[in-house]
Amino acid sequence: MSSSIDKLKQKYEASRKYMLTHVEFTMILMSYPAILVSAADNRVSILEYILVNDTAIQQVKNYVNSDINTKDLEAFFLREIDFLVENIHDWEDQMLQGVKKLIETVPAFAKPIQELMQKTADVHHGTSDLEKRKIEAICNTLGLPLIN
Repeated sequence: MSSSIDKLKQKYEASRKYMLTHVEFTMILMSYPAILVSAADNRVSILEYILVNDTAIQQVKNYVNSDINTKDLEAFFLREIDFLVENIHDWEDQMLQGVKKLIETVPAFAKPIQELMQKTADVHHGTSDLEKRKIEAICNTLGLPLIN
């Protein structure tokens, strides 16, 4: 990880009062844009929780380690989604800069991040105007093209 991502990870760990592995923090960063999209309407549905959680777990298995303990990771990640949604205004800018740096470091992460944002927006039979605007803003911040 880059030094800016390491610094962000340390700040996040200090706020959570526990240490994270690089895998766990990478999973949080990769999922963060979708968390923002799911919260665009000021509420996160159970379907959005499930989609973001399941996709994050699958990404970890695909990119990092297929032998990871899925049950523990699911419980951990659901707690982190709750924390990030509750503290969205405290973390949004910093986390998006971390996601941007992650994509610069590992460009292959851009597509799954974009796809998860879109899937999250579409989970309730289509993307709302609030979700569209949020995706546009996130893509603009991350320097990513919009996908359809």
